[in-house]
Amino acid sequence: MNSASLAASLSTNASDKVDPLVHEPSDRLLTIDDIARWFGVSRAWVYDHTTRKRPLLPCIRFGEMTRFRRSDVFELLFD
Repeated sequence: MNSASLAASLSTNASDKVDPLVHEPSDRLLTIDDIARWFGVSRAWVYDHTTRKRPLLPCIRFGEMTRFRRSDVFELLFD
């Protein structure tokens, strides 16, 4: 691959942009920042909805880390 074709393949414009949260491999756990960006809300909103007595967002906790399975979030949104 020459430098011109490499540059062309790396160039982006509005039509080339893809939402990485929807089109990434599904085995990657999402962070609070990922969910906030995906939903268009603040990190505080996401954190609030994961720490309630009856959380609205299903999550996985590793000590102080909070992660989300993409499939759980899709199920919440589309079920």
